[in-house]
Amino acid sequence: MRFYCMNGSKDSYLQDFRFDTRDKDETTEIMFKDIFSAWADEWITVVADNAFPSVVLLEWCLRQKINLYGTARTTSGFPYELLAKGRDMKDRGQWDYMMAPSDTPGRSLLCALWHDSALVKLMSNCHGPTEATVSRRVRAAEPLDVTCPSTANEYNHHMGGTDGFDGARGHFSCRRISKKWWHSVHYFI
Repeated sequence: MRFYCMNGSKDSYLQDFRFDTRDKDETTEIMFKDIFSAWADEWITVVADNAFPSVVLLEWCLRQKINLYGTARTTSGFPYELLAKGRDMKDRGQWDYMMAPSDTPGRSLLCALWHDSALVKLMSNCHGPTEATVSRRVRAAEPLDVTCPSTANEYNHHMGGTDGFDGARGHFSCRRISKKWWHSVHYFI
């Protein structure tokens, strides 16, 4: 059973959740639309930590007035032209981007490819192609400042809410096992 959670990025407070029953009609996008619809028209910012937003979901969030960004998969509409440029990125800190027009006036979608220790694919409906720096530790004792897109810097700063929630849930869990699957949903909360 898979749970989709919306947590605070700093306090890890559980805002909302859905669980995936693996029905054929339920997709990840439907789950996220169901969770995000409670915050429509509020211009909240959602960091998709290990959720892999798609172009369709980014567009839907813009229409609902929700900022969304996170790491992406190749199958989520990430441009192949940008991936082809990534083959030439050999040095840490190199990055490139593509912007796509959006249905929402004055807004656009950002797809960025950044070479950290490996290639990182990022998608956002609320960032522009601005540069930032992150501190990385290499084998040397001194940290190394690496250039990156501002989306990656903010993603690294705000991710981890779900990890904190999972840690607290594991620490305070009573570890009940049940033969009836719906009981585990109540134990999860």
